[in-house]
Amino acid sequence: MARVVGEKGLVIAFEPQINNIQLLKINISQNNINNVQLQEVALGHKNMVTCLCNAYYGNEKNFGDSFVSTHYDRGEDDLNISDFIGKNNRLLPINKEVIKCTTLDDIQIEEGRTIKFIKIDVQGFEKMVLEGGQKTLAKHRPVMVIELEDPCMDLFGYTSRELIAYLRTLGYQIYFLDYSYPCDHVCVPWEKVNDFEEKFKGKIHQHTQSNPQNHNVENGVSKKVCL
Repeated sequence: MARVVGEKGLVIAFEPQINNIQLLKINISQNNINNVQLQEVALGHKNMVTCLCNAYYGNEKNFGDSFVSTHYDRGEDDLNISDFIGKNNRLLPINKEVIKCTTLDDIQIEEGRTIKFIKIDVQGFEKMVLEGGQKTLAKHRPVMVIELEDPCMDLFGYTSRELIAYLRTLGYQIYFLDYSYPCDHVCVPWEKVNDFEEKFKGKIHQHTQSNPQNHNVENGVSKKVCL
């Protein structure tokens, strides 16, 4: 991303998980990257202190998923074991980190800069990130790539159908991103759809095959972008 935006561009990276923060700092240093701004916080729908649940597949050397606690409103309180039911209903070994969470609307963007692209992959917390960034999205109208995965969103009490409907209320058209992982979607502001489809002519096709992770065809996602 840093190379794509070029020397005059800027990447703002949000990362609350301590291991990933250290890896990202090493990556930035080893690659002599000067246009990445690291924010050591999570994004959500409000400012709060909560817990990040780190799940491990097998042991702590085999790192798995990290989730914002489904009990985020309890702050630093003990977590519920149901937070860590993994794939195939398997209990996962876990630990927790206390993290700070802020909103996208509270992030100060340098005068004269425009946010052109946002990537959101936060294990079910996607809707909360969008809710905390409504003013930013309305002002900058970025293209977004967002993960939609019902098993993760179910932890927070909503579905991919609800998230897709919410994105449409924000003025976005949703395309399935067709590659090896069937959960990412490209979200394009309505006023930019014609330019987007012209730019990616030949790579946009009808989308007719749904998947159990997000049932996107049933939710009205009728086009896909093929990489």
